[in-house]
Amino acid sequence: TQGAILYGLMTLDQILLGDVCRTLSGKIAPVEIDDQPRFGYRSLMLDPARHFLPSEDVKFYIDQMVRYKYNVLQLHQTDDQGWRIEIKKHPRLTEKGEFYTQEELKDLVHYAAERNVQIIPELDIPGHTVAVLDAYPELGCSHTDTIPKIVGETVNLMLCANNDKVYSLYKDILTEVASIFPAPYIHLGGDEAIIETNWGKCEHCQSLMKQLGYTKPTELMNYFFGKILPVVRENGKKPMLWCELDNIRMPAHEYLFDYPKDAVLITWRYGLTPLCMELTARHGNTLIMAPGEYTYLDYPQYKNDFPEFNNWGMPVTTLETAYQFDPGYGLPASQQAHIAGVNGTLWAEAMPDINRVTYMTYPRGLALAEAGWTQMEHRDWESFKKRIYPNLSELMKRGVSVRVPFEIVRYPQKR
Repeated sequence: TQGAILYGLMTLDQILLGDVCRTLSGKIAPVEIDDQPRFGYRSLMLDPARHFLPSEDVKFYIDQMVRYKYNVLQLHQTDDQGWRIEIKKHPRLTEKGEFYTQEELKDLVHYAAERNVQIIPELDIPGHTVAVLDAYPELGCSHTDTIPKIVGETVNLMLCANNDKVYSLYKDILTEVASIFPAPYIHLGGDEAIIETNWGKCEHCQSLMKQLGYTKPTELMNYFFGKILPVVRENGKKPMLWCELDNIRMPAHEYLFDYPKDAVLITWRYGLTPLCMELTARHGNTLIMAPGEYTYLDYPQYKNDFPEFNNWGMPVTTLETAYQFDPGYGLPASQQAHIAGVNGTLWAEAMPDINRVTYMTYPRGLALAEAGWTQMEHRDWESFKKRIYPNLSELMKRGVSVRVPFEIVRYPQKR
């Protein structure tokens, strides 16, 4: 297949990089390769919603990730800071800020496909939606629809769960999005919804709760996605969602797990991945592994590594920590059979351009690539440390900004 040939060439390229003496003399060391990926889904996520990345920068990023056998690029295209995808039926969505035209996105999809990478679009709902509410303030809850919406500054507002116009708008949006991206999934977010202060205080949502017999505003998520997900399915796609377990922290046997079985879930919250693994295995959901402890590549590799643009106290994730990631968490094979792959996230609040994005990706992205491809018994930290250097050198030759994987020691000046 195209992918097998491509990855064979990438492996050969890495062998040549790692044996420069033979390479310079035009020789290849005798080697036997018996290789296949541990997981079929190996993803990185870009966030042009926060800081827009021109198409050429996204292509540059794809060129690098494919060298390390990543085969999925998740594009987070809508958030409080911007709406970055052209919707022909609703041009008001892109009246402010930069965005991708549908033709640009189709070109990106084609460019990625030639390199065995599929692009999955993400449009976060029902929270992270100020960019939508700025264009259509009437879609907010009753007590927030008159609040001024400032894209990039106003946060924590949600789409109203009891507003037919919300579902009509997203039917149009999802239909157009499905026509642009041939990937089997549409990512709908579903994370960090501030439900109590939105739906919990909204007259319309409270009325809907009474009508449905709900006692908690969080239950309206069932109703909301019950209206949204059929549109995804009608367009031949499967839903993808963040596995959000933070609203209710309780033992797994007490947790009401309401995600539909066809939803592919991504685990991400610190400390909750074991619970998410248990619940998805029991419920029958496919799971992608992106635990914040290991795969959030927007976290600094060292403390105070570059001034933070939005310093909320990000934890440090060193290269060694990233390399320690076992996507199966050491469980027996039978308990990780529902895990489809890995995902490295690059939330871009503090990434104003592609140079910062690649700087945060590499070399930790090399550690995640190995976690997604290689069985644990064949992985070794000491070996990895030696192997990254020729690859980092090659990345820099290609104009890729990288984080040198050691902390610079500053000695006091002699007086």
